[in-house]
Order: sequence, then structure tokens, then C-alpha cells
Amino acid sequence: MIVTLGMALFGLALCAIALVPWFRKSGGGKAPGGKGAPAAAGGRNYRALLPFVGSLCVGIVVSVAVGGFIGTMASWGRKGGGQAGDDALQLLTGARSYQTEHAAATRLGAGSAVVLLLILTVMVLLWRKGAKALRRDIGLGLLAGINLGPTAAGLGFASSVLLPVLISAGGQVQGWL
Repeated sequence: MIVTLGMALFGLALCAIALVPWFRKSGGGKAPGGKGAPAAAGGRNYRALLPFVGSLCVGIVVSVAVGGFIGTMASWGRKGGGQAGDDALQLLTGARSYQTEHAAATRLGAGSAVVLLLILTVMVLLWRKGAKALRRDIGLGLLAGINLGPTAAGLGFASSVLLPVLISAGGQVQGWL
């Protein structure tokens, strides 16, 4: 799987677009100027990150371990995001993109694919019926995951955390038959 610096740049930029408003909105302490009530328990609202982080994880799995129509759509998103990142890198800084190749993760089995399709179905339903902020978080997370998935960090996270959980859940689904 070919990975470019532009793909990583695009994915990280999408993460920043999603995380900076959350960071500013759910900050601990009082509002600027000392007015207003402190945030709950003096901390951040991490539950507000669940749609983004969940769709980021699904995007990583879709990017590294899924074939067929969904895998093709992910490769198109990767290609478009990589090109946009490469162009931004060249235009804004004058630097050229770096390209490397990583081995792909293993493909999902039938039970794991069923679990992933159910998760994607729930995501699509939430996206269609959700508020504007929820739709933004799901879309940005999925696209960021698709572009960050093939990187070394994305592959490592997918191989050590995401895929084992998905394969285990797929085994449970196959056990129900």
C-alpha cells in the first residue's frame, strides 16, 4: 500500500479541523474574562469526541483491511486526500511529498465483515438523521481515518487494537449461526 506525506498531512489537517473546536468549546475552567460557570468536573467533555474517534477508527479499518466496493471507495478517498495534501505541501511550502510503501493488513473474514457492515450501517443512519455537528464529526473522522490508516502508526493501531477486536466480534457472530 503506497503512502504519501500528503495523505498524512490531509488526515492530520482533518483531525485538527475536528479537534480544535472541541478543545475550545469544552475547555476546563471559566470562560474568558472569568465570567461563567466552570466546566463539569473541571475537565473536558470527552463524550463529544465519540462520533469523531469512532468514525476515525472505522476509517482506519476500512482503509487497511477491506476490499470490494467499500475498499475501492476508500482507495479513491485516499487518492484524493493524498493529492490534495501533496498539492498543499507543494503550493504552500515548496516542499515535495515523500512516498513510501507498507504491507497491507490482513483482509477481514466473513463474520468480521458482517460486524463492520453493521457498524457502517449505524454510522450512515446517524449521519443521515444527525445534527450538523454530528454529520461533520462522522464525515471528518471517516475521511481522516481513510487517509491515516495506511501510515505506519495507523497500521500498527489497526493491527494491534482494532482488527483483533473486530475479528473477535466476527467470531461471535459466526458462532451464532
